[in-house]
Amino acid sequence: MKNLEIAWREELIKRLQAPLNTLNRKYEAEQLQRNNRLKELETYSSVEDAQEAYGYGNITLEEYDFICGSLKEHEKEHENIVTPISAAREELLSIISKYEKDIRYFKWEALSDEEKEAIEQKNADYKQKLKYKLR
Repeated sequence: MKNLEIAWREELIKRLQAPLNTLNRKYEAEQLQRNNRLKELETYSSVEDAQEAYGYGNITLEEYDFICGSLKEHEKEHENIVTPISAAREELLSIISKYEKDIRYFKWEALSDEEKEAIEQKNADYKQKLKYKLR
């Protein structure tokens, strides 16, 4: 029974990798586009700079409106903007993480008591070794 629980979760994770890769590519493209947009806005650090550029004819009215809107929007935004793609990516990562955790649990439960004790002892020894290294 536990082997079935592990097997279907591993199969599901394997099948979720393609959509995750697609979301990762779209997320990276979104981030690149956002970074390029922020670089464009850095040219105009304030609405006054944009007004001056528009007054001298360096930018069009549409560009001026875009810059002013973007500057106001940028003030409201945080470093990590949530978009449908980023939210879907985070949710898929969360789902995959849950199934990986389940797999680790079922594999642990499938071990004999002696194997569990040996692993726990090995972990305790390692933690003790780290403790001495940090001192």
